[in-house]
Order: sequence, then structure tokens, then C-alpha cells
Amino acid sequence: MASDIDISHGTVNGDPDVDAIFRLTRKSETSPLNVTFDSHAPPVLVPQGVFSPFNSQNTLFHERAFWALLIPTGTTFRMCDIWRGYWAQRLMWEIGDRLAFFPPNAHQNRSAHSYMDDAEDEKDMYFQTDSLIDFLTNWTCPSSMTFFQCVLKLTTDMADKHFWKSEEIDLTSRWLEDLLELGYSEPTRVIEVLTLSDNETLKLEDYNIFHYDIFQQKTLFSNITFIPVEQKSPQVTTRNLQDCAPQKAYDCLSKICPNITKMVTAPTDTFYSDNFFDILLVIVFNWPGFYFNVRFLDALYSEVFPNIIYCGDNAAQFVEQTKHLGKQFSFIEEPLDRGIVGYKCAVRAIEMNFNVKGFLIMGDDVLFKHWTFLNITKEHFWTTFEGGHNFINVSESNHWWSWWKMNIGKPAFDKTMEDLKSDHSVPKYINNTSFFLDSLWNFTGSSNLIEASLSDLYYIPAVKCLQTSWYMKKFLNTHVFLEIAVPTVIRGLETKRDVVLINGSSLWGGDRAKPFKIYSNVQHFLHPVKLTDPVTVSDMCTVYVPDVLKYSFGYTLSSSTYVP
Repeated sequence: MASDIDISHGTVNGDPDVDAIFRLTRKSETSPLNVTFDSHAPPVLVPQGVFSPFNSQNTLFHERAFWALLIPTGTTFRMCDIWRGYWAQRLMWEIGDRLAFFPPNAHQNRSAHSYMDDAEDEKDMYFQTDSLIDFLTNWTCPSSMTFFQCVLKLTTDMADKHFWKSEEIDLTSRWLEDLLELGYSEPTRVIEVLTLSDNETLKLEDYNIFHYDIFQQKTLFSNITFIPVEQKSPQVTTRNLQDCAPQKAYDCLSKICPNITKMVTAPTDTFYSDNFFDILLVIVFNWPGFYFNVRFLDALYSEVFPNIIYCGDNAAQFVEQTKHLGKQFSFIEEPLDRGIVGYKCAVRAIEMNFNVKGFLIMGDDVLFKHWTFLNITKEHFWTTFEGGHNFINVSESNHWWSWWKMNIGKPAFDKTMEDLKSDHSVPKYINNTSFFLDSLWNFTGSSNLIEASLSDLYYIPAVKCLQTSWYMKKFLNTHVFLEIAVPTVIRGLETKRDVVLINGSSLWGGDRAKPFKIYSNVQHFLHPVKLTDPVTVSDMCTVYVPDVLKYSFGYTLSSSTYVP
């Protein structure tokens, strides 16, 4: 059952409309409240079967939800919009609509007033919310009733249960009459309404999640878990040193590398860059059996990239292999065919609408030296170039590169090119596919040549994310191998002058067993680094981790000598 977003609630930083107990326990008498929300988070839709409180502040009601603008008068002032919010959400299930929360787009400074008086007005919220939620979850409306009849029935039933006064019944009736008299179209009820019984868990497959981009294109997601970045909660006490990023990074890294306690000194937060705070790091697992490496990946990157989402084939296995870590992780479940179409993770991450400058896509076995990228532009693509040995003549079927000979190579590539040349029904943000093809051929100097390259690490700027997603989907439709699809899309959307080249080491043969033998802290990445190997992990802790603490967090190394 498809759903529409008809009420959009924007979170508010500063001193938003929180309850009195929160203020009484979290606000200092001498300083204003400073609540922050995750500014990079994607919009979140509340599914049927789930309730979430929302108020009347910074809330947009679309025309289809104008009926829900009514503010009850039979409650205390502090409760009127909160109770209205629960009432509206239950009724939205009847018409297939939903509530959406958006990242902060406002800052509020609140006038001084009595928090004790607020607490008195909020007693129903503290003691009656559970009862109200139980009532609304089990409430039903006869199928013979129209939607407005259901609205009036729920209003009456809530009055009968003493959640608000009986005066709401007449007020609601007159409100609905006025709407109809003004020519408002009464929403039509849907056939199916999802409700949950005791001990049931809402699963994504129980309802359709649709993403709406700015061009109103619907994209059906499969299984996505989103965990927002935890914000520092307001405290009455002063700031603790352990709250600073360098100390937190040291604490995280020392758990996977106990030896660093003897290798670094002088923890300080004076040398710390938040350069990657507005980038979403997407870590791709080609194989589900390696999810337990999240313990290393989270320690290595979470204090540098607050926004991380993992992507792989099996969400249940991911949860099972990470549940002992004491935290939850965002995860996209997509069939990646052993990594052949790993760029599907980039498409899904883009479709989630994160409010970021760009998307860094990285394989789980890539070691990224982020301190070498502090001054790199975020407005252009970053990509690896393997050089001339990966140039491919598209008319040649018997190329030496084995991937080109397979169905995921030339046959799939040819189908995509034919589709691009003949597709004239493109969205506005694509304009014309001929520009893409011209840019692609300008890169190689010939319309017969493409350049395949390593695609375990690349960056997509947000300014071109919609175009990237659209073209990647074209290659996904024919199942093109990622080392062909990704460089082709990037070269078709970026000029040779503007693309940022990522310089790193890609290891082959026996070198893979000892990746740190060729380690250099000025290179951008090292690949592959197999964290399943205890020797590799030990070398990483001896070489790479001290560099992270030194170059990204300002620690002094007391000893960092390493002989492979």
C-alpha cells in the first residue's frame, strides 16, 4: 500500500518545544538550552503502526492534511498540539498518509517562563500517553464510514475515554462542516490499514517505503536501517575532556589496538579537523561473512566520519555479527552479486536524501588515509585511475581483460550505450544524454575507448548525485561490472580537468599478504587490507593507527618505527 507524506515536521535546534522535565533536568539557570539534531540525517517517514509525538511548531501541513490543522481546546495548553498529533497520526492510517521528520531547519530562542507550571500542564502526557497509544493502536473505524465520519468517531471515542473534553466533538463537527463548505475535498479511505498486535514487530516488507526526490520520482526501497548520529545532550554539568573528539578517537582505537597506549602521548583537541562531517561514508561489503569487521571499521572511521552507512547482502547477518558492539549501525540491504554491482549501494545512499556535501563510497577492505584529503574539493568527483593498461576498445570482443569478455562486460555495456543513445525521455536534471557521451569520449580521446579502473574507492559530489544515480541505474539495468560502470559514469559527468585523482596502492599477488610493506602516509589509500588476518591487524595498529592519531587528532608519537 503506497503512502503519501502529508505532514512534514522539521526538527528545531536551540530551545525547541521539549517537555518541562527535560528543561528542569538539562538546562542551566545561567545559560540557554542548546539542543541539536543531526543536521545531515535524511528525512524519516513514520510508518503505519508506529506513533511519534510532534507539535504545531515548524510543521507543514499539505493540503490533503488540512483536516488535521484543528487544535483541540479541551486539553491544557501544553498538551493541545501533542494530543492532536497522536489523533492525526491514527487517522492518517485510514487514508494511506504519513508523517515525516526532517533534519533541523530552524533555531529557536524561547522566552523565560515557569517550567513548574509547564510540568503541571503536562501531567496527562507523563501519565496518560501509554493508555492513549494503546487505545489508538486498537481503535477501528467501520468500513461503511467515510473518512470525515471516522474523524468525528475518533474524536468522540477519545472524549468518551476522557483523553479530552466532550466539547471537542462539537468543535470537530463544525470544523469538518466548514472545510466542506469551503470546497475542501474529503480524503478517500484506503482498503487496508496496517495495525500491530502484541509482540509483533513492524518489518519493512509490511509496507512500501517510497523516496520522493525533488522531481517526485518514486523509488521503492528494499530493507534499510537508519540510525541518526547521536548528538551531545544538554547537561547542567561542565564539559568533560572525554567528550572531545581526539579523546574519543583515542578511546575507540585503543580498544582494537591496545599497543597504541605506548606509542602516543599528549592527547589534545587543539588539532582536529571536521573536514568530513558533511560527507556520508558508504562502506560496501561484497560478501556478508565479513560483517564482524565493523568493530575495526567503526573504530577507524566513526570519529572522522560521523555519518556512516554500511551496505551489503544480508541485514539479518549484519545485525547478528555486530550486536555485541553495543551500538546500532545504519545498513542498506541490497543484493550485490559478490560486489559485481556494488555501486547499487551508492544509488541507494543517494536516494535516502542525506543532507551532505557528497558521498564517499569505499570497500570494506580499503584503508583510507583521510588526513591526506583535508584540502580536497568536495564539489567534484574523486576517482582512481589505473592508467593505460585498462583502456578498452569497445568494439573489441576478445580483450585480454577477462571481465570484459563476460556477460557483465561488453554485452551489458553495449546494451547500456544503446539505451543511452536512444533514450529521449530523460528527466530535467539529465537534460541530454549526448552531453554525457561527449564527456566520456573526451576523456579517452576516442568514441571507441573507455577506461576501466579500480572502483573500491570513489567520491560523488552532492551537486551531481541525482545525475550519478540516474546513470548508474542505467548500468544496473544491464548488470554491468562496477569497474566498468563506475569509471564510465564519473567520466561522463566530470571533465578531465576537474576530476580529483586518488593516488593509492592496489596490491596483487603475494603483496596482498603483507600490505603494509609498501605503506606510505602520503598516499590516499591502501587496498586490499584484509582485517580477518591477525598479522594484518597488528601491522595496522603499529603503522596506520598512530598516523591517524597524529595527523587527524594531533597526538604526539613517542614511537612509530615499523620494519615490515
